[in-house]
Amino acid sequence: MTDLVSTAGVIWEKCLNFKQCVKIGWPINKEICIGVGACLRLIEKGGTIVLQIDAAGQHFEYNLGNACHPIYTVAIGKIEICIEKQPGQTVRLQARACIGYGPINKCWDIWGTDIHWLTAAEFAALDLAPLGLSHDVLARLAQAPDASVAFEDEFQPLAPCPCSD
Repeated sequence: MTDLVSTAGVIWEKCLNFKQCVKIGWPINKEICIGVGACLRLIEKGGTIVLQIDAAGQHFEYNLGNACHPIYTVAIGKIEICIEKQPGQTVRLQARACIGYGPINKCWDIWGTDIHWLTAAEFAALDLAPLGLSHDVLARLAQAPDASVAFEDEFQPLAPCPCSD
């Protein structure tokens, strides 16, 4: 779990590389992959929270609603970011890779995180100083009560079975 104190409207930000591969066996013996690097941000704009994504040289902006949005598409597949608004000030983001060609048509969850946020004033009211927060962080919170503090619970999809074929 991490925290981020922001005064520029950015509630949370993370840059990641997403990738998924499919192995094609004999007689082709080839691996087909789709991947993209992306920076994701939750931004407060005039009282509304939006998701900003910079990926593959493009900029996307989405309102927080339960939906999946493709951020990178090639001939055989796509990477999409799915948003699921949770109760309160919480959102779940998940990345999915989808590959579809001929008989191959599959999507995989490749990354996910739950993001929770409070205003700096709400966070300061929790009185978490005994947990070892630095004086600098607490001072920044006191100077910017409209800032946001984000907590992230990142999760990875279940790993594939290490079984032999």
